[in-house]
Amino acid sequence: MIGTIFNTLTVLVGSSVGLVIKRKVKTEFVFDVVGLFTFYLGVDMSLKTANPVGLILGLLIGTALGERVKLNDMLRTLAERLKGRVGGDSLFV
Repeated sequence: MIGTIFNTLTVLVGSSVGLVIKRKVKTEFVFDVVGLFTFYLGVDMSLKTANPVGLILGLLIGTALGERVKLNDMLRTLAERLKGRVGGDSLFV
């Protein structure tokens, strides 16, 4: 329960700060930072796994299924529809 409240508060604070300084920070910089953090988190978690074969199999099966059902195309279409409803610039999708 405390984790949920803390998460909600940090999202609200982060969103508010983002709205205040959005014109002063380049969007590419934010995407780079989030991407690097996600990469770090993935590597850190994968090094802690007790079953690396399961991790590799899960990645392979998940990638194959995603390609098979064209998940990327479906998500892009959904994002384009959302962009049409709420508006946004070229970086939205």
